[in-house]
Amino acid sequence: MSDLMFSRQPLVDASLTLHGYVLDFNNLSGASTQVVFDVLSSIDFDKLGDAPTFVKIRASQIDEELLTILDSNYVRLLLEGNFPEAVVIECVERHFALGLCRPNSTTLHLLKYCDYAVLSPEHYQSDRLKQIINKLHGKKLTIIADHIKEQSQLQNFGDCGFDLFSGDLIVSKVEKASSGASGYNRLVLVKLLTELQNPDCSVDKLEQIFAQDSRLSYKLIDLINSPAYSRTRDISSVKDAIVFLGLKDVKKWISLLVLSNIDDKPYELMVQTMLRAKLCELVATELGRTNIESYFTVGLFSTLDNLMDQPMESLLEQLPVDESLSMALLCGAGELGEVLQAVINYQASNWQALDGLDISSVQLRMLYLKALYWVSESIASLGMQK
Repeated sequence: MSDLMFSRQPLVDASLTLHGYVLDFNNLSGASTQVVFDVLSSIDFDKLGDAPTFVKIRASQIDEELLTILDSNYVRLLLEGNFPEAVVIECVERHFALGLCRPNSTTLHLLKYCDYAVLSPEHYQSDRLKQIINKLHGKKLTIIADHIKEQSQLQNFGDCGFDLFSGDLIVSKVEKASSGASGYNRLVLVKLLTELQNPDCSVDKLEQIFAQDSRLSYKLIDLINSPAYSRTRDISSVKDAIVFLGLKDVKKWISLLVLSNIDDKPYELMVQTMLRAKLCELVATELGRTNIESYFTVGLFSTLDNLMDQPMESLLEQLPVDESLSMALLCGAGELGEVLQAVINYQASNWQALDGLDISSVQLRMLYLKALYWVSESIASLGMQK
């Protein structure tokens, strides 16, 4: 098996509305046709939700077998480098939507087959970038800005004419509290999360928590009655749902339900939060760590500053978390922090920062894919809407 890894970067517009995902590989240029085939054939794209996946590919890595196993309903192809025109035509005949990465004088003739053009803004001067984008828009193409790291860049690049933005830009550090209004009371959320962190939290106490919000009660019961769980009978009460799941699992699900009720945040922020939490849990399990639920929690809480519009330091003063969790969230310290930082680096495609992790590249890629499937299933179970 190959050590080729990938992360799935959200593709959004200037308002952070999701339009799909771009697979970002650690070493695509050095991967053979067989390696790329093995990795892509291991992905069930139909299990990753409705949003299309944009896959970067080189001419030497594409063949009839690969085009046969990929489903054009779920996959878009982003062409890297020059391609024989016959190969591009075959992709079109198989109904793949195409994009061309970094068009140049040797590849411009392929644009007539494409719906997208992909540019890396840092490679161009601003005036030159605007000229190129204007010409590409004249060809009725959607222009994607690649490898965007900060939401603050969206305004400038949007002014240059970019339509969509791909990169690790959804989660960013919050330096000061926001005074903006919310569709859900932040104080109620913090109170609920505080109760969940109490080690003495009982079934009765959890039932009281749900009594504070009928939406949470409905979502929990709906979740338990979904196809994701095998039951001998339907669950009709919050208490029965809590007993069915068990205290540890129900605390995890309540945290997800609580955070998914924040109405004024991008859908993708919750998706990335869930992915981080699950991957932390899976990596910790693979490493043989104990107290696995703490790893899920540290991943889940690592974006609280974004979700709550408050600095992490301020939030942790309100939550009764233990010191190991607090230090992991604030400075990446300890065993919890080690796993959290590794997962953050994986999500951000910071591949070299993963060298010290005692997990093979193949296994890490498989854990990431498992986490992606879990997120997709959980979103359906939670009834989250884009």
